[in-house]
Amino acid sequence: MPANYPNSVASFPTRITGNAIPASDHNGPASEITAIETALLTGFDHIVQALGFQFETAATKVLASDTLTLSGESYVSVDTQGAAASDTLSTITAGAPTHGMSVADGFLLLLKPENASHVVTVTSSGNIVLASDMVFSALTDRLLLQYNGTNWIEICRSPNAIPGINTSTDGKPKFTNRAGTSGVVVDVNTDGTAKVYQRDGTTLGSFQSGTVSDSVGSMATLRSDIAAISSPYQLLYAQSGTSTDTSARVIDSYALASQLTVLDTLIVEITLSNSAGSVGQPFLYNSTDSVSLGGATGYNLGSTSADIWSVRITCAANNAKKVAAFHSFTTGGTAVTVGAQPVFTTNATGNWTLQLKQVSASAGTVSWSWRIYRLKGQ
Repeated sequence: MPANYPNSVASFPTRITGNAIPASDHNGPASEITAIETALLTGFDHIVQALGFQFETAATKVLASDTLTLSGESYVSVDTQGAAASDTLSTITAGAPTHGMSVADGFLLLLKPENASHVVTVTSSGNIVLASDMVFSALTDRLLLQYNGTNWIEICRSPNAIPGINTSTDGKPKFTNRAGTSGVVVDVNTDGTAKVYQRDGTTLGSFQSGTVSDSVGSMATLRSDIAAISSPYQLLYAQSGTSTDTSARVIDSYALASQLTVLDTLIVEITLSNSAGSVGQPFLYNSTDSVSLGGATGYNLGSTSADIWSVRITCAANNAKKVAAFHSFTTGGTAVTVGAQPVFTTNATGNWTLQLKQVSASAGTVSWSWRIYRLKGQ
């Protein structure tokens, strides 16, 4: 007859001297002894089970309607229903035990994800009580719960996904720029290749065996993004154009939106030329506060060749409305430096519009370009 161990304690009828002992009374104890000895020789699972925790290979369980149903397991690898990309675990149910133990008060349950591409979110809802929801985003994530007879209470968790580095479905690392909704993602594949793309899914390029393939001419964008991370210079704006307008006018403008700190320097690089004359007294202007930042006052630029004009703009550390602008330019092959100290109504660290203006221009076509950089001071 089969042994009762480890499900229950076997009992046998009491015999007295002179009673006949049937075969069942002889074989029954032998079956129980064999079961106990086998368990002792093969491990201590039966003892650990009695404590509510078993150290064995994790049992894979698939969610059904946000519910995990146990059958005595205390180490479970959770997968999404229907192999979905994501799913939610909000209820844990104790089914009929198949491991020789039942779920009772004090039972410990260790959870882990089954598949990195099937993301399970354990929520603090239903009969699960957590400090906060936990997303299984890496195969090394773990969550330990204890049953109190009614609810599953969080004991501890181990979220092991490295910030900014996720594991792709092929087991290779995927490095992500976490700042904002834009940025660059590098996905390393099992064959040693790597794809570079934006967070919106636009492919920038790929790498293989030391070669680089450019997709839609966007590797230059990638190089620019990388340079922006490592360089103290940040390009805020760049524009160019031509005009035959000889009157006083705004050539171009750029609206700053709280992009500067009191430690930063605004650098403006300008190129001017005129096919039939010069550009009369170009200057920079804060149109928000109606304040000139100075410029080539009294000079005509671009009369014989493309003249370069460089401007550095800073504000006082204790008063962001006090501004200093240092201009350096060439005119007719001669280098000139001038300065200005305007006072803004708006803080230079706030929202204001910078304009490139001309007083006049000779007949002909004026060609211009300018680039605005932020030199980071911190």
